[in-house]
Amino acid sequence: MQNLFDRKRPDGAKVRGIKDLVITYFDFPETTVLTVAELRCHDEGCPPIETVITARHSDGSIQDWRLTKPVDKIEKKDINIIVEIKNFCKKKGIKFLLANNFRLAIKLNLDGVYLPSFNKSLKHLNYQMKKNFLIIGSAHNLKEIRIKEKQKTTHIFISSIFGKEKNYLGFYK
Repeated sequence: MQNLFDRKRPDGAKVRGIKDLVITYFDFPETTVLTVAELRCHDEGCPPIETVITARHSDGSIQDWRLTKPVDKIEKKDINIIVEIKNFCKKKGIKFLLANNFRLAIKLNLDGVYLPSFNKSLKHLNYQMKKNFLIIGSAHNLKEIRIKEKQKTTHIFISSIFGKEKNYLGFYK
């Protein structure tokens, strides 16, 4: 059995390099706090190792990036991938929405943003967005649907509405 308290820590210089790349690439102010964490998961359906980069901004907003590779394998091209995807989608006429990150979606002139059910913030209502900027969200119950309405989502994805032997939104499994 693996000893959970005897883990190899990611190289500090590599972590610093990732932080420098993210700060430079996204032009974050000095007040933004960045963390880089390497996570391991043994549950079905999740990657065995994942690097999570989190930006905590002075206004209270949080951005996360998840890369399914260890810290020591992350390169500059991994940070540039968002712009590459944007360009690909533009060429193909595909809408590109970024998950849970309004400021970056606006900065990169993307088509919109996806708000997961746990995001209950209304801060984005004060942001300047282009005319056809899409806001979609997900909800699991009526309370979350009401929150998505307040967030002015254009589309709501109903997900995981069936629990174990429970009635959700008037539906039975």
